[in-house]
Amino acid sequence: MKLKIKALLIVSLSILLTMKANAETYIDQENGLTFDTGQLVLSESSPASIIAKFSIGKKYFAKTVKYRVENENLALDDFIHNQKKNDHKKSNTNLITYSPIHLADFDAYEIKIENRMSDNYWLVFQKKGDKRIFSFFLMADKKFSTINETAISSYQSMKSSLKVLQGSAPTDIHLSDKVQIEDALKLHKIMKKVSKSVTSCVDSGNEHSTCMCKNKIVINELKVSVNSIFIKYPSWLSARTLNFNIPNHKNVVFNPSALNTHLSKEISCSK
Repeated sequence: MKLKIKALLIVSLSILLTMKANAETYIDQENGLTFDTGQLVLSESSPASIIAKFSIGKKYFAKTVKYRVENENLALDDFIHNQKKNDHKKSNTNLITYSPIHLADFDAYEIKIENRMSDNYWLVFQKKGDKRIFSFFLMADKKFSTINETAISSYQSMKSSLKVLQGSAPTDIHLSDKVQIEDALKLHKIMKKVSKSVTSCVDSGNEHSTCMCKNKIVINELKVSVNSIFIKYPSWLSARTLNFNIPNHKNVVFNPSALNTHLSKEISCSK
């Protein structure tokens, strides 16, 4: 099984957080790729062909962008040619458009598949000089316009920020000391509390900025906890991921430095 090293970063406290953290920048160390994930959160582990899934929304109504391997050894133009041939053979009512996309480090096509139920966005890309083909795929159900807009915006962020990973990546810290795990768990519980409160507010129809302001007190509590924990454990600040196990939840993971960066932003609220 391939080892997937992921950086889980907090970007939006409005996304439901289970025993994972939200993601702002995703680092795929094995494949040498990195990209921002907007307001999407890293989902559960995926089948072998899917490197990672990033989602927004509740379980049955979630929108997901799949980051996956399409082919291990094929030129991108040949892949697109084969895909067009397959589309031509199918008798369906989908409207399919192929658009070459200019990305600095990649050859890429965006395929949009439209039908009466959904708009599907499929970015297929290949690093220059590499035979592996990767993709982002989003199916945006037309029934849920608000969450679709957020998912599409995050997909666009993934596309525009996609780049080849340069240099050495920060380290992953795996906690085994009981006191450190207890401290990390306390921080994680506050993160969950904030996320749950903001998410509930957004689900009630309020704007994200309004919900952040309504929860400003508890967010400030989280800021205090984050500052305190980095004073106690300064090495955590430079780590890519912080990993620890607790009963019933194996490998709880989040990125403390990204959390600190996110929380350093001021929340602007009118009186």
